[in-house]
Amino acid sequence: MAASGLAFTIISIAGCAVSTPAISPNTSENTPSKPRESYSGRLSLVIEPAAGSSDPQQSFSGSFELRGNAQTGELDLLTPLGQIVMQLRWRPDMAVILRGDQRQVFANADELIQRATGASLSLVQLFAWMDGKETQAAKDWQVDLSSHANGRIIARRSQPTPAVLRIALEMP
Repeated sequence: MAASGLAFTIISIAGCAVSTPAISPNTSENTPSKPRESYSGRLSLVIEPAAGSSDPQQSFSGSFELRGNAQTGELDLLTPLGQIVMQLRWRPDMAVILRGDQRQVFANADELIQRATGASLSLVQLFAWMDGKETQAAKDWQVDLSSHANGRIIARRSQPTPAVLRIALEMP
């Protein structure tokens, strides 16, 4: 009886999970010279407090689905069961964070990322790293792409506050 109760609980929890399907790029446009337009995997972001600060460490880890490009796109952050925790949407003239019924609007994607993560990180950098490329724009971050072929990316920032971003991509 306990086993059937446990099975029912697991099925109920799984049934409540919400997952947004990834948008597949048009196959005619999916050429080797064109960057991918969707990524998924796991990420972890840890932001240490500034030296001398009494602020606590901030951290987030979970699954993600990233679609689009640095100009127009979507990032969904998910729990291990696939429930959406936060959705970020951006286009050139506006950016939005959606958390349940809450909606925050920003002037641009950089401001949105700063607010959502507590760390400045441009989307140009993030998409380049996903494609395995370092960027000149990464002045605050040092990225380690040595394991990119295995889907692993590590980026570190020491100023203004130390931060470490770890990404484990699901490989196509």
